[in-house]
Amino acid sequence: MIKILIGCIITMVFPILLKSQINNKFDRTEADRVVKTYGYLIGQTLSLNKMKKEFPNLNDKIRIAEIKFESAFGVASNKITEYLKSFLGEKGFDEVQNQVSSEIQSQLKNQIFTESSAMKFISEIESRASGKIISPFIETLLTFQFEDNPEIEFLDGFTEIFKVTGHKKAKNTDWLIRLPKSWKFEESDFPNIIQKFRSRFGSGAVSINLIVKNSNKTLSKKEITTLLSLTEMKSSIPKNGKFISYKPIVIHNCKGALLEFEIEKEQLDFKGRIRMIQLVFVNANKFYFIQNLVTDFDNNVNLE
Repeated sequence: MIKILIGCIITMVFPILLKSQINNKFDRTEADRVVKTYGYLIGQTLSLNKMKKEFPNLNDKIRIAEIKFESAFGVASNKITEYLKSFLGEKGFDEVQNQVSSEIQSQLKNQIFTESSAMKFISEIESRASGKIISPFIETLLTFQFEDNPEIEFLDGFTEIFKVTGHKKAKNTDWLIRLPKSWKFEESDFPNIIQKFRSRFGSGAVSINLIVKNSNKTLSKKEITTLLSLTEMKSSIPKNGKFISYKPIVIHNCKGALLEFEIEKEQLDFKGRIRMIQLVFVNANKFYFIQNLVTDFDNNVNLE
């Protein structure tokens, strides 16, 4: 039922998106995903309201499910509304809200619920409250729920693990990384980048690259120490880059280093700053890199 309603929502909303005063700072791919998620939430609310009227004996169970979902994603729901008002403008948002609600109400009139199906839907809402929601709705909800405190998403257990084992670019290495569930995992066109990850399900300013490179020989301890020295690490910074910090580290008895720097970058479709924190360690004849990048698209954000 919900899938059908979402298709109708996008068909209705698309003309409004085209004629609205769109704020250029918004990512259109993300905006489309947020609109779909908004329709998903409205469809859920109106479906539960219909069940309350048809099965008053289930009202307590429905309210408990609603409270659980609001506790889990209430912040996200409010922030999605704020986002759409900024994206579409107040008038455009009102049009979307009215049309989506009207269309869903119209479809729900033809939807027949039995008490059994109502109970199943209530159970599904409780499952959704624990994060069992299909993609991309779960990633969108998590993005907005933890927008102000992204570390809480990680601490609350909304994470995914990426294992490089068996990946065609892994070069026979075996390591893994745990990341927030709201991030998007993507393949890269570059030969040494095993996988790239980006916040806000691919629309955010924070990204991570996993890289492994072969050395043409097995390095001695002295050679590794030299390659990971402050002098050598600083020499890897692009000419227009600004050195920020350096720290030698050890990971699982492997020598490594942590380098932080900032560069200004200008291309046809981009002008801004990039802050990179690069962790590198060496094991046998391989260099392992974890690159964490924060991008300032407008040159007005504090990257500290």
